[in-house]
Amino acid sequence: MRFSPWSQHSALETSALITFLFPLFSCSHSTPTTGYSSGLGLGRRATSKEIICSWDRPQSVLFRDTIFLDGGTLTWQITGEDGKTETNSKPRQQLYYLNLTSAFSLADDGKTAIQSTAKPDTNMGTNFKNGFMLANNYQFIIYGGYMEYLDKDPSVGPTWSLARDIVQNGETPLQNPPKYRTLTLEKVTRYIAAGGSVNVPSENKAYVFSGATGKDWGEFYTTAGAPENATATYNSTNLISVDMSTMGSEKWDNRTIPSGIPARKNAEVVWLPVGSQGTLVVIGGALNRDSVRFRTDITDEQKTMGQSFVDNVHLYDIANDKWYTQQTSGDKPPATSEFCTVYAPSQDGKSFQIYAYGGWEDFSSIPTNSNPPSANVYVLSLPAFKWIKVYEDKDSTHGRKGHRCHKVADNLMMVVGGAVVSNGICINEGVVRMFNMNTLKWEDKYDPAVHDAYKVPDVVYKAIGGT
Repeated sequence: MRFSPWSQHSALETSALITFLFPLFSCSHSTPTTGYSSGLGLGRRATSKEIICSWDRPQSVLFRDTIFLDGGTLTWQITGEDGKTETNSKPRQQLYYLNLTSAFSLADDGKTAIQSTAKPDTNMGTNFKNGFMLANNYQFIIYGGYMEYLDKDPSVGPTWSLARDIVQNGETPLQNPPKYRTLTLEKVTRYIAAGGSVNVPSENKAYVFSGATGKDWGEFYTTAGAPENATATYNSTNLISVDMSTMGSEKWDNRTIPSGIPARKNAEVVWLPVGSQGTLVVIGGALNRDSVRFRTDITDEQKTMGQSFVDNVHLYDIANDKWYTQQTSGDKPPATSEFCTVYAPSQDGKSFQIYAYGGWEDFSSIPTNSNPPSANVYVLSLPAFKWIKVYEDKDSTHGRKGHRCHKVADNLMMVVGGAVVSNGICINEGVVRMFNMNTLKWEDKYDPAVHDAYKVPDVVYKAIGGT
């Protein structure tokens, strides 16, 4: 018997549907833990005279016991011998990583925790922004994203992508240290950015939902200096997936999203172990702002569209290739994009809590059209589909957008990167933060030996009808 996701029903129908569904929630689809050794042999540490000021929209992945980060707009704050500071955002062709096998302080802006290793001085070192790191437990693929027009490289064509094989999967031994290899894409092009993506290592798959692309899926670049016909002003109406079961023979798929599921940029996608292949939950996102860039006449319809992405979530039953829409209730966040999410199941398997942190409204690139990035944390509890605000930070200077989240233990959400609206302004509270999903408080230290089993917080439990 297969699960059919929550669709739009009356209250009575929904109650009956939920009662039927939850015995089918399976524990067989597990998320990766941090108890593995990557054997990466990675190298240099950031110097003490510079710290990461902000990191807007990097690609990031939790790979076993390591968080990798690549690309984005990484801005350094550099302090000279005279005590003066300056910022620099020039790409350094580095792959950055955070080793989760060692304890570190979160009070020092993460400058001693984030390390790096050089990328090849070829097109393999190209810097992409707001792309994707698609991974299983053996490799990751750097796919899509914006490229600076000034960095245009003819060798980085429409079917170009980049993989790094880290752990042997099959009979062919890997080189030591692991090397990058280029991929030739099939059924898809690399001209996609700002989509919602999720990795599912237990299934050896990864997914990219919607996002921005060029005309007829053609080339695009960041708008600075790019020709008018080479910008990402079009919405992708596709769900892209890659099957990484066989290393070196990755299989790509590209499916059209139904017209009733709105295309958008910078949504979040969460995979839940519901159904024989799992279910995708799409939350938030915004109008493709490149289509209204530098305009102040943002319409009410464009503003309310973003809120509808929070008022309704969209679910995709992977095995049955079916989409559903479900209304939400509760203390909803405002229209939000460029935020991050992780999920945690209740101990009895009867509910899932999706934690959502930060983000902004993203009406256009004009700051006056958007509120400052949020510093709040919300929970969307399923199958109640109810929003609960679990942490409120009234100091708007603590907000961030364009960051990434990873669940590094049952009860811990680690946040990496992020930026505020204006370039050159450093984010507060450090480039690495960690939220305790049990206590609903921010931690000041990470220690791999210190964590607890996840427990649904009382405020969430009571909100969804617990006593």
